[in-house]
Amino acid sequence: MDTHNLVRLLNSSPLLSVLLLYAGPDQILPLMSVIGAIFGVLLVFWQRFIGLVRRMSHFFASRLRPAAKKKV
Repeated sequence: MDTHNLVRLLNSSPLLSVLLLYAGPDQILPLMSVIGAIFGVLLVFWQRFIGLVRRMSHFFASRLRPAAKKKV
């Protein structure tokens, strides 16, 4: 993107230019911290959710599998 297109974009959207001026490290770091915390909690519960799904699938698979015939 060249400078002329950037200037046209900023002139067409005053809100975008204000947001770009106020988005510094002091605003971005807390936001990234919150996003990281949410992602970490999702990862913790994702492992438990996958384990629960696997246990349920094994349970239902064993229920639906026909019993092995015994040779006498």
